[in-house]
Order: sequence, then structure tokens, then C-alpha cells
Amino acid sequence: MQTQVLIVDDDAMIRLLVEKAVESIGFETITFDSATAALTHLEQNPLPDVIIADFRLPAMTGAQFVATLESSFGIAPVALLMTGTAESVTDKERRLFLKVLSKPFSMMGLLSAVKDAAARAARRSSHHRLSVDAIEAGITTDEDAKVS
Repeated sequence: MQTQVLIVDDDAMIRLLVEKAVESIGFETITFDSATAALTHLEQNPLPDVIIADFRLPAMTGAQFVATLESSFGIAPVALLMTGTAESVTDKERRLFLKVLSKPFSMMGLLSAVKDAAARAARRSSHHRLSVDAIEAGITTDEDAKVS
């Protein structure tokens, strides 16, 4: 299955640039100009492998968007934050993201961060599949035994 990257940025030029760069490394992209539009899409669709969000978006920040997804899906998405004002991002907001990219950033830096995020998402997905398989097979871990 192809890695899917959701991009949210209200600046059409940056959104297009990021989209084309991410597609150039073979990843599928879905783009939105607002967190609200992305949330509407995600109500009917699964969480993508990686999210790239701008910090300053209409209606809510990129950090609020990712926090909403974490609350809705029960799992923190693998996310990257783009911002022109890195100093205005709080430590609490930074913890929501694998990496904060300060604008202007290089395309090589962006693509390196996207590849790292995709690898982390793949590892998490693989771990989740192993856990589900173990549960279905009736295998428990020491942690499971402590809960019972």
C-alpha cells in the first residue's frame, strides 16, 4: 500500500510545492486549504500515514488540528508542522509533532522529515498488526496478564 500524506496549508503556493515534492518521492497526497475541510474529509476516511500541517490556519492552528485528530481517533497521528514563527509554538504543541519545520525550509529537509515520518508510521502500523494478530490468536503479554 502506498504511503498517504495529508497536507493542510491555506497558502495555495506552499501547498502545491509541498504536494509536488512529496509526490516526487512516490507518496500519495491529499491536500486541503483548512483544518476544517481536512476534518470533514477524515470523518469519512481513515487517518493518513503522515500529516503535514501549517501552524497558522483559518479557524484553528495546525496544533489544534492534530490534537483534535488525536482525540477523535484515539491515536496521535505522525505529523509534521510547518511554521514561519517557530518561537510562537509552545512546548506542549511541539510534542504533538515528530518535527517542526521552520519556514523557509529546504525541500531536501522537508523530504527527509517526510521519509522519517513515513518510516515511523510504517513501524507503528506493523506493531499494531502484530498486536491485533496476537490478540486474535489468544496470545497475551505480561502487560495483558496484569490487567486481567
